[in-house]
Amino acid sequence: MADHRRIRRLHDALYDAARYAGSSAPEWVPVHVWQRFTGLLVAHFRTEEDVCYLPMTEAGPDAAGRRQAMADHGDIRRAICAASLQPAGSVPWWRAVTVALTTSMDHLDREESGFLAGCLPRMTPDQRRMLGRQWMVLAAARTQIESGEPQAR
Repeated sequence: MADHRRIRRLHDALYDAARYAGSSAPEWVPVHVWQRFTGLLVAHFRTEEDVCYLPMTEAGPDAAGRRQAMADHGDIRRAICAASLQPAGSVPWWRAVTVALTTSMDHLDREESGFLAGCLPRMTPDQRRMLGRQWMVLAAARTQIESGEPQAR
């Protein structure tokens, strides 16, 4: 959920950067925020797929939620890829960025009100702690890799 809050803040920052683009804001601001947003999003998705989806849905009614989430991830990844093929700040770039932003917010809303809301209460505190530890280690490493930050030694 902390990642969801960070993703939402970067989403809002990107919209703010878009609103001020062309005025007194430097041209690189939307691109920089986009890179941070996509780095966190890609790391989040990969970690979610590896750590959460299988243990949370290995048996039960949540397989459909997992399939929907995976489809969302694919749609968002395609939009990120489409944006990367366009000159940053161009109209086609903003179209692809908007698709990624809209789809990712819809995905987070569906996850929080459906998939996660249904799975988490059925997990024991020990299972949640174990998944939380796995998440923190893997997500931290992936966020560093996706964002290009130097790795700690």
